[in-house]
Amino acid sequence: MSVLKSFVVGASRSLVLSAVVLATLTAVVSADEKAEADKSATHLDRFATFTPAFTEDAIDFDACRQITSGKAEPVDFWKVRRTFGLIPDSGNWKDHQLTIPAGEAGKKTTSGFLFVFKAPVQIGALSLTPADVSDPKGSVNGGELFYVPGDAKAIPDPVLDQSDWKKVTFASPAQHLRFATFPKTIAVKALYYKDVRTQGDADLIYLNAYKNRLESITSAATGSAAPASAVKDAAGLTKGQSVAFTTTEKVSDKAPVSYSLVWKEAHKLDGVFLYSNADKFRLLALDPNEKDPAVAWKPIKFTADWDNMHAWESWHFNYRWLSFPSIETTALKVEITAVDGSTSWITGLSAITILKD
Repeated sequence: MSVLKSFVVGASRSLVLSAVVLATLTAVVSADEKAEADKSATHLDRFATFTPAFTEDAIDFDACRQITSGKAEPVDFWKVRRTFGLIPDSGNWKDHQLTIPAGEAGKKTTSGFLFVFKAPVQIGALSLTPADVSDPKGSVNGGELFYVPGDAKAIPDPVLDQSDWKKVTFASPAQHLRFATFPKTIAVKALYYKDVRTQGDADLIYLNAYKNRLESITSAATGSAAPASAVKDAAGLTKGQSVAFTTTEKVSDKAPVSYSLVWKEAHKLDGVFLYSNADKFRLLALDPNEKDPAVAWKPIKFTADWDNMHAWESWHFNYRWLSFPSIETTALKVEITAVDGSTSWITGLSAITILKD
């Protein structure tokens, strides 16, 4: 039976049932958490570079589904809001993310999340976490994303009919937060995330839709670290790998560690995505017109569009979407001055520029 016919277009009984289930699913969220989320959820004017393409009012929560081997179920609307970056996140991300439990080990299981909009929304770019963020690494397809264009007559069932579903192409599938930039801002009716696995849960941590056409230019840069002896492979971040610093001295303001992205030519930068265990850090840009190397690195005054801490009892790290006024630079430096733990690491670093239509 069609996923959409039985759960979206179908009789009112299905929709009433889904509302009851959704109410039950969201009951575990505390009143304080809801109040804090609602306070900042829909105020798009507070964003700069990473402005969401829509507010939660645009989402048809009754039509959104999680699908396992063709069977559809309602999704937790609270987790949908968090996944799209419409509410702040903190705490143990395993408790907050969209998850479909693992199927039988060794056998392929196709899982997915369907997100439907009440009317087409205008999207300039998307970002998505890869399927295998943590062990076990069981994804066959790496986690794929599809969309239905705004001019489509209907939203086809993503399991039975892929005719109007268009695949999103990401610039670098290895990046921890993959960015996809549309050739121009487009209208989108629905999104579908698909994960084919042989082991492990199907997790969807972040799927962000942005108003601006954002492009990550990290892969076009050369990576370097300081002190160089503290890092095994300084080029790792430009290839989507994690970089860890091993130092004998505790990282501090007087003894920082840093990672730089260097380009052959000057580029316009408007923001940075940073996934790291850094508690304190600085962003600096190399002034291409400054001839004195002693003062060529200029501090960047940034604001956080989102700063989401993922915390456990004894350790934590942050996903940060950082915005700043446009700058022209040939290099970007992240200088870490305090970390959670004894080892400093950066697993995601995207230098972002805003493209015009």
